[in-house]
Amino acid sequence: MATYEFAALSLADRIKSVRRSSTQKYSNPAHIPEAVIALATFAAARVPPPTSTISAQHVAPRSPLKRKADSTLEQTGHRKSNNSFTPRKLSQTASAIKLRESRAAEKSARHDSSDAECDTQTRDLLDPEHVVAPSPSEEVPRQLINEVPAEVNKQRAHTRRSIKSPTLPSASVATPSKSSANTSQDMIKYAKAGEDLDWTKMEDPKQRRRLQSIISTRKSLEKKKQTAEKSITPHIDTTVQLAKTASVKPSQLRNAQLFETSRPHKAQTSPVQLRTPAHDLSREQALALTDFEYVEMTKMILESTSKGHKAVTFAVQQARRILQLLNVATTPEPNEALVASGDVAAQYLAAGQYFAGPIFTAGQQSLPLQTVDKFLSECYDDDADVYVQDPAVRVARGTPHVRSRTMAEVKERFAQPVTDMPWNLLELAAHREDGLRPAFLNTEDCCLLSKLKLPGSADKASRKGYEKGWKEVEKWTLVAQAGALTEPHQDSHGYSTYITVNHGIFGFGWLSNPTLEERTAWSRSPHNYIGGRWRYAIIRAGQTVYFPAGTVHFVFRLPAAGNTLAFGGHVLRNSQIVRWIKTLIEEKQAPSITNEDLTVSAPGYLDRVEKWARQALASGLVKDMERWGGEQAIEEFLRLKVEFETMKKKKG
Repeated sequence: MATYEFAALSLADRIKSVRRSSTQKYSNPAHIPEAVIALATFAAARVPPPTSTISAQHVAPRSPLKRKADSTLEQTGHRKSNNSFTPRKLSQTASAIKLRESRAAEKSARHDSSDAECDTQTRDLLDPEHVVAPSPSEEVPRQLINEVPAEVNKQRAHTRRSIKSPTLPSASVATPSKSSANTSQDMIKYAKAGEDLDWTKMEDPKQRRRLQSIISTRKSLEKKKQTAEKSITPHIDTTVQLAKTASVKPSQLRNAQLFETSRPHKAQTSPVQLRTPAHDLSREQALALTDFEYVEMTKMILESTSKGHKAVTFAVQQARRILQLLNVATTPEPNEALVASGDVAAQYLAAGQYFAGPIFTAGQQSLPLQTVDKFLSECYDDDADVYVQDPAVRVARGTPHVRSRTMAEVKERFAQPVTDMPWNLLELAAHREDGLRPAFLNTEDCCLLSKLKLPGSADKASRKGYEKGWKEVEKWTLVAQAGALTEPHQDSHGYSTYITVNHGIFGFGWLSNPTLEERTAWSRSPHNYIGGRWRYAIIRAGQTVYFPAGTVHFVFRLPAAGNTLAFGGHVLRNSQIVRWIKTLIEEKQAPSITNEDLTVSAPGYLDRVEKWARQALASGLVKDMERWGGEQAIEEFLRLKVEFETMKKKKG
């Protein structure tokens, strides 16, 4: 029995399966002992006898299963069976054993290599400095591997799972990862003063996600800003160089590389606005842009605003309208605008002279340039009401987007950072009586409005009031937050207008020399008309633009350029009273093209000018009549005044 002991122990793992298969193969349980004897005999013949190199400690203690197998072998001699174990059955069993042994050998070989690899990986993870590759001669017998403690086997199984899934970190290895270090750095880097972004302290999952979202958002914005700083200047330089060297106009390059590469992708939406490189410009960069660059950047912002807001507010409406115009606008031709010194500009505004387009000059304001903060600080009454154009109002029929706010609210608003809903202050009084009017407008022909304030025959010498309905229009202030827009319109009452930028920079666009048909089409659809020739120019601090009565114009601002302050005023010219009243009639026919009601001051102005013109006509002096454009001009004016009054009666 001792001869077969080692074989029985070695085959202990197979006894159970053999018993199970024998039970299934032979319906009579009495045949099982004989089958076991045959199997043991056959296996013993194939197992080499034990050698002296295998000591007693290599033999594992008998398990309950092994003891049961031994007991079965010992009891087979005392059992009697009426059935014989045929050679055919033994042959079939031997074939099954050979097949199972070959499969078991292959499986054992696979397990050996896998276990060896797992052991190496386990040692590497636990103690990387003491890894020694095993040599082939140190191969461990299979029975010794089975004797490894259960704790190590557990570690092997865990390591094997880790190797199969390398993306999952091992829970048993407490080694700080690179991502953890980066996360800690991000918490510190993107936290503002007094702000704690350590989301690991938060037990509430919502609070953890909120802090993680803040870090992720700020990191994303930083990457976009770095990308924009690297890419924006080369794109601008390339496009501008094309505009300068190619035989095409800048307007024909608006679909060039700058606009296309900087256009935000639809997937880059945010809860507030689509992000573009124009959003990340600094104020210094914005102020240094050329006219073409300024317009292209503004168009990016306008397109972003048009698509970035779901609700149709006045901000969206304004952005879409100004973008529509800038897409067709170009820089002016030489005969469409005049860029000149103050002296040359004054010659074009002398009696009897007329230039149909805007005139641009510089250095014509005698008062030193003011800033937005300086001007607001001199508005002493914080309780004074101010009319504010608020683009955040939703578009609805009959809903005005002009609100009344106190000066205190205005000061608080302008002290805040740039917003995508900028306020635009309207009808703000000037803080100085003198020094705002450009020098080239200080001529007799351009001072008719000032003369309308002089005492009349019904007034006393010590004048204490103005004519009924009169208000100050010769000087006023334009204050607007960064990015504020003004849709196309023409100034009411047939006024000519000047605007001098004191702080910031803004774009000025206009409809150049419209024909009668174009003016009629514009009057019918002022909110959609894009026909004719639309032009633009960028006005900077210290520069002045003057444009004649009836000029259809709009204003646009790039948010990055900051808030703006400009002083402006209206002008009436003696020698242009015919153009003046024709504009009044046009505005009377289409009230939507202006921004004020004509019934307030226009009738009083016309009555006063009619009186002076009739006196000049009665004098018969050429010089008196030339002051009003000549005899024919006076007669035409008187005829048109009757037409204007007739229109008034029909409307009433």
